Amino acid sequence: MDGYKHQKEEYARDITLGLYRKGFIETLWNTESKEHAEKGWTLKGGIWSPFYINLRPIGSEPELVAKIGKALSLFFIHELLDYNKIVGIEMAGIPIAAATSVAGNICRGDCIPYLYTRPLPEPARTPDDAREILTHASAGKWGEKSFLEGRLYDEDKILLLDDVVSDFGSKLIAREIVMYEAEKRGVTVSCDSILVVFDREQGAQAKADQEGMSLNSLVKFKGQALEWLMEEMEEYEHSLVSDYLENPELYQDAEVQQELLKELKEKRKYRK
Repeated sequence: MDGYKHQKEEYARDITLGLYRKGFIETLWNTESKEHAEKGWTLKGGIWSPFYINLRPIGSEPELVAKIGKALSLFFIHELLDYNKIVGIEMAGIPIAAATSVAGNICRGDCIPYLYTRPLPEPARTPDDAREILTHASAGKWGEKSFLEGRLYDEDKILLLDDVVSDFGSKLIAREIVMYEAEKRGVTVSCDSILVVFDREQGAQAKADQEGMSLNSLVKFKGQALEWLMEEMEEYEHSLVSDYLENPELYQDAEVQQELLKELKEKRKYRK
């Protein structure tokens, strides 16, 4: 197990640095998007953030995809043995689930079966919203369409898989989709755990505990990634992200955001 722990940390560090270098971890300082440089990001839960992790276009870097798949496959094999299937949460979770599945053939001699969720026909903010949307969709023109692609069987133990977790809300919606589809298909499954590449450490663990779910992550952003990224980020950039993660509530104030964005605009004028 000690050998695995070392291997896991090496993978986590290499993946974090690789994703930052390739622009999948964006900050107000390094983003190439003029819009985000001027406004920042609003996360799914409505929280403003000066940095963003986006693995949806990860397919453009196949070596990183392969490395993530192998790291998560090893995590699955060594730490999540009770589960027999993974479900990739749309959209970023889908290529990650596929990569993890295929990597299982290398890591344990057989691929890990995977499914994936499809987008709901309209936005849902809570599991109750999702259940209502699913019910109406099944009764209407979406009736023949499944919102979970793949096969479910009785006693399947499902592990949800995604790129990042912030407030946990979207993961609860994904679980609702899985449980709804299982009920619709007449099978009994369990879905009480999730594995993500990054935990932003912004309250998801407490929410998971409250919901009776297990949250697992390859990288804890505040506890691990920030240390590794010190060698890559500009000092000001690293200080900003660190301070934000220590006190995200402060940065929800519109005046604080505007002052920060104004300061960054001035600093960019003198960037080499």
